[in-house]
Amino acid sequence: MDPKQITIAITVYNRRQYLKQAISSALAQTIPVRVMVVEDCGPDPSLQSFVKSEFGARIEYVRNPKRRGLFGNWNACLELCQTEWITILHDDDFLAPEFIEAIIELETEAPGCALYLGRTLVVNERGEPAPEQDSRTVPGRWMKRELMDILYLPFWFAGHLFRVSDATAVGGFRATSFMCGDWEMWANLIALGGAAQSSRVVAFNRGHEGWDRGSIQAA
Repeated sequence: MDPKQITIAITVYNRRQYLKQAISSALAQTIPVRVMVVEDCGPDPSLQSFVKSEFGARIEYVRNPKRRGLFGNWNACLELCQTEWITILHDDDFLAPEFIEAIIELETEAPGCALYLGRTLVVNERGEPAPEQDSRTVPGRWMKRELMDILYLPFWFAGHLFRVSDATAVGGFRATSFMCGDWEMWANLIALGGAAQSSRVVAFNRGHEGWDRGSIQAA
């Protein structure tokens, strides 16, 4: 797994207040990789200039010509990606600095999987640890994951890495999915080639007290 063949794709619609932390976490990796932001034609006309003023040429910024919805925007990430491997990061979530390092280490110990992931901790809107966490454990350094592992409980977003070609081979993300497009993709990838999970904490999922997921619905 060559770091030059890895992209962190950050999706955004209209949550500027968290976006800077998400991008900063992608750029702060101990092993640098390509970073791009894919905006789903949001209502903030100054969002792109804000991002460029903060991060300049360190990231690529793409704005969809029309609204594609949450999972349609993830498919846009697949279409735009110029590397073999991709991870998708929500605008309000953020990565641990060792995310890429941990996943590369995992791939050397468990080669040939279609999906790699680490442990993701849930935080509240202020970034503080939340009571609700993934109850699954990872004994030892890592373990293989099977379809039964996500039959009733999805993996927390973010902290996943997979090949663009594998995601395309299983049909991409189902753009008409209301809430479970990621869960469905992880199941398809596990069915395709299996998964491995590191015991290392690699990402943080930000929970919200209100309904704040503006790009679930396609235009």
